Amino acid sequence: MTNESIIESALQISESDHNNKEKIKNKCNDIIANLGELNAYIFFKQSDFCDKLICNNDINAKEATADYSYDFNGINVNIEVNTQQETKSNKKTTSISAGATKFKNCHIDITSCCPFGYDEDIILANVISKINMIKEDEKQFKENEINILFVDLSFLAPLNLLKYHEQPLVIDMNNDEYIIQCGLIWHSVYGNKDDILFDKIDINMPFETSVYKIPYKMKFYNKSKIDFIIFKNYEEFFIYQNPNRQNSLINTEFYRKIKSLKASVLWLNEDGRLQDKIKYHKDIIKYLLKFKELVS
Repeated sequence: MTNESIIESALQISESDHNNKEKIKNKCNDIIANLGELNAYIFFKQSDFCDKLICNNDINAKEATADYSYDFNGINVNIEVNTQQETKSNKKTTSISAGATKFKNCHIDITSCCPFGYDEDIILANVISKINMIKEDEKQFKENEINILFVDLSFLAPLNLLKYHEQPLVIDMNNDEYIIQCGLIWHSVYGNKDDILFDKIDINMPFETSVYKIPYKMKFYNKSKIDFIIFKNYEEFFIYQNPNRQNSLINTEFYRKIKSLKASVLWLNEDGRLQDKIKYHKDIIKYLLKFKELVS
């Protein structure tokens, strides 16, 4: 099936389903998932991957296959797409009174949105947990091939709440405030067990902040077969390479293809120093925590 036929099939809603809220909801989820796959397809087609990109949608396949594949000099490249979607726990609606008119009372409904849920844990923990659980079984990937996971975050919330979180630290300078946060997307990729992260620090004044210690091994540190994770966050794309997977199939020519993708952030191990670069930024975070006396 082509991408066009998949989208067309997803948009078809039978007359009997119009009053079935559950079926409508599932159909909408299918549409969003297919749009995520289309976003990935367009992203790769606008690069040096355009010539041999294949859409894999054989429903009769005997084993799990990635959504797309690419022939790199006889080496198979698997591209699996995951589209993050909202759930009921993402939103809360509160009705408040807005006074009364001559005819009836007026109420205003205010909807708040938290794309990673309203759990009691800090948002940092929720983000890391949610991203770490994406495609945990990795059944679409093969050990002796090149594997890419494409994660579309653009449908997760109506606001670009993870803007600037693709880097290790998010620095917000507003008037006299100098606030630093741990970048949620970056630490969801390169964070690891026992790393201590903070929610928010104001450098200029005492500030209570939540501190979170990652309690488990993260995807890249747990014998993952994934070579690259690509995130789409609205209009931007971020590419992160797994520093712990020694894949000899990834050479200079393949790095050129990766760089041809229109990504605003690239964390690659082309020079073999990605681990050192990650450690450098984690050491800065340790220093900030000690500076604010949040850890001993």
